[in-house]
Amino acid sequence: MSNAVMGHTDRRLDGASVLRPDERDRLRAYLEGQLAVAKAKGTWRPYRDSVFNLVLLATGIRVGAACQLRQADVRVGRGERELRVRKAKGGKPRRVRVPESLRAVLQGYLAAFPATDTEAPLFSGSLATPKPMSRSTGWRRWKKALRAVGLDAPGRGCHAARHGLGLALWKQTKDLRVVAAQLGHQDLRSTMIYTAPLPEDVDAALDSTW
Repeated sequence: MSNAVMGHTDRRLDGASVLRPDERDRLRAYLEGQLAVAKAKGTWRPYRDSVFNLVLLATGIRVGAACQLRQADVRVGRGERELRVRKAKGGKPRRVRVPESLRAVLQGYLAAFPATDTEAPLFSGSLATPKPMSRSTGWRRWKKALRAVGLDAPGRGCHAARHGLGLALWKQTKDLRVVAAQLGHQDLRSTMIYTAPLPEDVDAALDSTW
């Protein structure tokens, strides 16, 4: 590994900026519970909010890109499991892979609220007005979910979902290329942040020696 890449390990995630694996699990369980209730009642807004937050949590997509998704950008048909981001960071398009379980969620969401125009927003601001949900609305929906499970904290915004996925992928695979591919990093130096140990990682290693 080059010295340039190694130098990036000085960057670290602080406590608020990342969801730990156990926190991701808590939030996922809550969101899936809310989704089940919304499906049973047929209520659109809670359904939309649950799916929106699950997309952030499971894919690491940036909140602005998630808000701008169109129904045509959701590729979850037979043999497909990706989201098409038309304008990612840097202005370039990219594709974001989707976990199999989220694929089924997106299929159900599209079936429950079908649109005649495939260019309609995936996450509309309202059913009556076919405009994309605003970034500020998406941020508020995310913060509301965090508060519901006791995970809200100053500085913990939507990017905590992205960092949480990056950390989880690194811990699972130990392969920076996998993490970079999912998060859309062009330079592995950006991905090195997930290799820096968190305080609890140091504590666990230290405890095992004593």
